[in-house]
Amino acid sequence: MLCIELSCWRDDPIWCAADEDVYRIALNDLLQMGYGVAEDEVEDYYVTAIPTAYPVYELNFEDHLIPVLAGVHSVPNLLTLGRHGLFLNNSMDDNVLLGMKVADHIADNGLVSATWLEQMLAFMNLRFQGK
Repeated sequence: MLCIELSCWRDDPIWCAADEDVYRIALNDLLQMGYGVAEDEVEDYYVTAIPTAYPVYELNFEDHLIPVLAGVHSVPNLLTLGRHGLFLNNSMDDNVLLGMKVADHIADNGLVSATWLEQMLAFMNLRFQGK
């Protein structure tokens, strides 16, 4: 399975395009980037448009970030990740990495929110430093 993200605004032509057109744009982009994906190798595709995939932040949102995350992670058996769960403009590769990290965390620790928060704060610290 391959997940491709095409960022755009709601009024962009790609937003309004038919699913097959979006599929063809994505396939063409892969080819232009040097990934040899032949059309006959694609068994199926699914297109979904997410209007709020990237959160829009208020000024100084980071002043409230740690208290909000600490409050959320005080709820037993609740682990958050991704753009909306960590208030980060993650790219898709970051979100896939976080998905693997949360799976490892659950396998090693169960649904322990406090230790997950520690791991996410370390990840966020790296992201804020641009690493």
